[in-house]
Amino acid sequence: MIASRKPLVLAFGWLGAKPYHMNSFKKIYNGIGLEYKSMVQSYMSILNLKDDHKKFEEMYEAAKNRDVLCHIFSLNGASSFLDSLMEPDCIHYKPNINVKAIVWDSSPGTSPKNIYHKAFAKSIFPKSPFLANALSAVLIPPFNLFLNLSKNHNARAQYKISSAYANPPTCPQLSLSSTKDYIIKHEDVVRYIENARKAGANVEAKFWEDSDHVMLYHDHKQEYIKIVQDFAKKIFPPSK
Repeated sequence: MIASRKPLVLAFGWLGAKPYHMNSFKKIYNGIGLEYKSMVQSYMSILNLKDDHKKFEEMYEAAKNRDVLCHIFSLNGASSFLDSLMEPDCIHYKPNINVKAIVWDSSPGTSPKNIYHKAFAKSIFPKSPFLANALSAVLIPPFNLFLNLSKNHNARAQYKISSAYANPPTCPQLSLSSTKDYIIKHEDVVRYIENARKAGANVEAKFWEDSDHVMLYHDHKQEYIKIVQDFAKKIFPPSK
């Protein structure tokens, strides 16, 4: 790492995350002297109907020759992260970066095909459970049709999922999740943690019992900030 450049946090946002959402986490890391850059993969990119080359290139251009902590939110964030680092057909997303640690928030999970409609509906109506549930029900048939017909998408999605669980990163990791998460199954999170630990990773975990998907920061703000900052300071000790 170039001594004159601070460590960098790359944040991969959840589907429907807005700039003001991601800026909340920027404050967490800036508060302990770390720089921060975020992206949210687009709807069309998730379904492999277009790409987000520019977003990825901007993220990794900033990360070159620096130590990096990745903060990953939901399946969308995991998809972005894994697209960038693990898929063999995405070599243009593989610059020379040094991932020192990972924070998982409401991720990863193993059943994306069955919950796409829920995630999309929630992203469109984040403040109205009634409207989100109604839209989710409407989206089930078209999403099922698309996913059944899209062999390319299914193959890529399965590759990303199996890669994360079969060959988890071995850098230090922090897993933040809720047993009440309606999209990511708690047992999937636990299984990933167990696999990562077996692979040699030091994984810290915090489970809450009262938060919906990607609502951990919203529901437990001060505790969330302390846990994340304490973890980050272990990876990048503050200069004395």
